[in-house]
Amino acid sequence: MSRKLFFLAILFQTLLLTSNNVFAHVQWFSTVDFGEKIPPLHEAFDINWLLFASVLIIPIYAAFILDRRYGDRFESSRMVGFLLQAKPYIFDGFRVSAGFFLISLWLIGGTILTPEMQTDQQWISWVQLLMAIALISRKTSFIAGFGIIFLYFYAMTIYGVFHAFNYPIFLGVAGFLIFSSLEKLKKYEETKLMILHGTVVFTLMWASIEKFVYAHWYTGVLTKHSHILLGLDQETFMLLAAFTEFTLPFLMLVDSGFIARIATAPLIVVFLLAVIDFGKIDLVGHSLIIVSLSVLFITGPSKLNRLFRIPKWPSYEESGALVGEHFLVLGAFITFYYLLHHISYGF
Repeated sequence: MSRKLFFLAILFQTLLLTSNNVFAHVQWFSTVDFGEKIPPLHEAFDINWLLFASVLIIPIYAAFILDRRYGDRFESSRMVGFLLQAKPYIFDGFRVSAGFFLISLWLIGGTILTPEMQTDQQWISWVQLLMAIALISRKTSFIAGFGIIFLYFYAMTIYGVFHAFNYPIFLGVAGFLIFSSLEKLKKYEETKLMILHGTVVFTLMWASIEKFVYAHWYTGVLTKHSHILLGLDQETFMLLAAFTEFTLPFLMLVDSGFIARIATAPLIVVFLLAVIDFGKIDLVGHSLIIVSLSVLFITGPSKLNRLFRIPKWPSYEESGALVGEHFLVLGAFITFYYLLHHISYGF
């Protein structure tokens, strides 16, 4: 991609942020306190949660069966071949999206990587602009990658480890830029995709636990945008949203390609549709996860997926084992969420 095209692409996307109504119809979730006392397990994971989890067993099992029986055939199909033709252009698309994101942060001002991490340090906005400029060239894009890592850990010193755990995707984006830019690291293509894959999956799964535990944080959003509920009551909607946000990334993690690719599609659509309700700030905040999911849709399985394959097991037995694994991983995330919260803020 030429530098002229790069500038045009960035200009086109950042025009979204130049109107006087830049903050109109925008709500980045709710005003929340991450140090709020965490509810007891029996309150957050009650009988309704168990019923939802039980009903989920059948569709998860069916997805695993489909993937194990048809996944390899799908990976050799013309559709996948067509998608893989876009791989040489992924880095350029990634640079454009990251440039849009960083310039947007500069225009908005007073934020560290994400809308709710506010700062009065003006130098941060200018650092983010310099990082965007570094993305003009493939050879200097690694500077933006290291800058993102620096800002992520800088934000962690201000907002704490627990808060920063909402955004490990920034480390995946940084790794993707560094590995794609530095000549000596370009040979580690699989490692680059594995890092991006792992951080995207972790980010989404972690966010799902928040919806289980702190569902009341979303009351204001759902009251203001009640059409999002699709006729459901708030408790049912939040359970459905949380399980979906955990299970789809899990399918991205363990399936061999067929379902793993399909699982990214509804997530991309949901993040794009959210812009209609929540506006330009939401587009900025989610732009990197949208492009990361798009990359995973194109590239398909990474090394992480292969760790979960049990090639000598019959598909029915393997699928049953993976259903159990789904709930074990869910339990591990819940446990870690509670432990990290207690370590960060006390009991």
